[in-house]
Amino acid sequence: IYGSIYSLTDTQSSIQDRFGLISLVAIGAGNLAIASTIRTFPKEKAIVTADRAKGIYAMGPYFLSKVLAEAPLSAAIAGLGGALLYPL
Repeated sequence: IYGSIYSLTDTQSSIQDRFGLISLVAIGAGNLAIASTIRTFPKEKAIVTADRAKGIYAMGPYFLSKVLAEAPLSAAIAGLGGALLYPL
């Protein structure tokens, strides 16, 4: 879809189009990450609250484990997007 919208060559206007495309994709990727986090938060809130009340773990270790668990998937999605956009 992006390849049909932007005609990318080696001219100055094409460089500006590339910057616009990269900005558009970066904003979309950020929104995708935030949306997935927002969708999972209500499901996990009750579990995390109960576990914290029992003293199983604090917020720091939970946050760190959540980031480490989701980082590979986020990196894979970003890498796939980059691999698809690079030839343009």
